[in-house]
Amino acid sequence: MQHYRVRFVVDGVKGYNLYVLITMEGTMAMAWLIDLVILIWAIWEVQFTVYHILLNLAVALAAAIRTNTFEFAKMAEFLYRKLLPYLIVFITASAVSGALSIGWLVTVLWALIELSLLGDMVENLKKLGVPIPDEVASLFKREE
Repeated sequence: MQHYRVRFVVDGVKGYNLYVLITMEGTMAMAWLIDLVILIWAIWEVQFTVYHILLNLAVALAAAIRTNTFEFAKMAEFLYRKLLPYLIVFITASAVSGALSIGWLVTVLWALIELSLLGDMVENLKKLGVPIPDEVASLFKREE
């Protein structure tokens, strides 16, 4: 069986290159998946965003319990609609920006994702009764 190696280097990750074997079987596929997870987790923005999403989830859960609006399906929807798209877009942009030498794209995208998550956090903190000045909350208010 012939294998073709494709090299991916994520901008900012030093000393670690991922070689993807296009034709894979069994343990090779598992090793590739493990390498991919290690590579993605090595990106500090991914770590920061995942921790921020988990913190958001905890605050949203507390706010939902406090306001008697908790539904398990909404929590799963939050993870599916927030976590997955943000991480997919960010990881894709990281790979593309490295290939096209436009590293600023990843920074801008990460800042936009964090601002969106911060807006969710402010909204949920207000639901919990945390005194947040209206001027600060209005910076993150979404138009509906």
